[in-house]
Amino acid sequence: MAYEAVAREVIQRDGEGRPAASLFGLSYIRMPVGDPANRPVTFVVHGGPGAASFPMHMGLLGPRRLQLPADGVSPMPPPYRLVDNEGSLLDVTDLVFIDPAGTGQSRVLEDGKAADYLGVVGDAKSVAAYVRTWLTENGRWSSPRFIIGESYGSIRAVLVTRELIGGRSSGQLNGVAFNGIVLLGQLLNVADRDLEGHTGADRSFQLIVPAMAAVAWYHGKIDRGSRTLEQVVSDARAFIADEYPRALFAGNALDEASRRRVAERLSGLIGLPAELILQQDLRISVRTFSMQLLADRGQVLGLYDARYVAPAPTIPPDLMDDASLAQLMVPYAAAIHDELPQRFGIPADLLRDLPYRLVDWNVNSAWSHAGRPVARDFANYAPILGAALKQNPALHLMVGSGYYDLVTPFGVADYMATHLGVGPERIVVKHFESGHMAFVGERPRLALQADLRAFIQTALRER
Repeated sequence: MAYEAVAREVIQRDGEGRPAASLFGLSYIRMPVGDPANRPVTFVVHGGPGAASFPMHMGLLGPRRLQLPADGVSPMPPPYRLVDNEGSLLDVTDLVFIDPAGTGQSRVLEDGKAADYLGVVGDAKSVAAYVRTWLTENGRWSSPRFIIGESYGSIRAVLVTRELIGGRSSGQLNGVAFNGIVLLGQLLNVADRDLEGHTGADRSFQLIVPAMAAVAWYHGKIDRGSRTLEQVVSDARAFIADEYPRALFAGNALDEASRRRVAERLSGLIGLPAELILQQDLRISVRTFSMQLLADRGQVLGLYDARYVAPAPTIPPDLMDDASLAQLMVPYAAAIHDELPQRFGIPADLLRDLPYRLVDWNVNSAWSHAGRPVARDFANYAPILGAALKQNPALHLMVGSGYYDLVTPFGVADYMATHLGVGPERIVVKHFESGHMAFVGERPRLALQADLRAFIQTALRER
């Protein structure tokens, strides 16, 4: 395919017309475009919230990709190699990777206020403005439109969808609707993903069990017998739909025999000793699981991708020191830094003076919603997605998750997808044998690419 690779900076202004922020996006446009009404465009946003879009760009969607080991987890020493991406979606849609302020080469400018951009609402407004500008400058208002968001990008994608439609919430009518929205490693209800196991968060303890069972199966910490991964997950789902929630609801009223029976059943699913489960009052947090499952081997699990392990530290590792994150980000960083000058023609002196920010944890620490850090706000953005699906009958939804993701577990995604207040006919739910980045490994990458292509083609047929 012939295509153009275009780097585009958009200056956004404050209420007095002063330059407030500079947003960069990287676009791939198949040539010739032909009739815009028949050529979709997909906007891609990543997570963090202080993370640029480079992993999905260089690992899943773009025309070139980082070559990873086939299993996705074997050691990969430098130098790293880029290859043609045989599964890139450029055959079915143009691609626009947007880096919000504080990520990539996007910045809050001297006259801008960080608080206007480093927050749930301001971030969504600025990304939505970039989408509108791109559609106008490229003459693509008649094109079918999709948006893909991963991790915090799932929240970002949902809020951008609402902002682009416009109305009372945004203060104006913007008039941009999507044909499809894809959420990977979604995190719409923060309270359902409770890493530390706070008191009262019983639903989060239930929804994490299927992922724990999958991880225990992967590492051989439960009796597999002849059970496949899917069968183990099915057993875990049955447990959290019946016996387990009744036991948690009973609390201290649960008799000792029943308590031990539930502990032993949970032990058989997630591979931790029944005595430890009893000590934890039948509630196993992600932190406890990650530290204890492989304790006999002196190892701790990666949270973003529990296929990865590291020597057990003396204290629980922070997310930014995660075993899987540390091993994956370096190769992806090398890949995007290769592509910026070679594919997009960004000069070396600009990259020197305006470095590409991969993941900026300072953005995360400054992030807020209603004046409070979003991680403590326990906001639930799923109703906003449900409202968008009801408002736009042509909007299709795909939710994708990795089996071995302990940060945004697939049980949480499954629950969200079935509680949006709309029927399943426009909702596709998929699971992949990978982690938080569901495309790490050849089999999950090819499967996810095929599912994304089918999702787009189905939405286009039904418009």
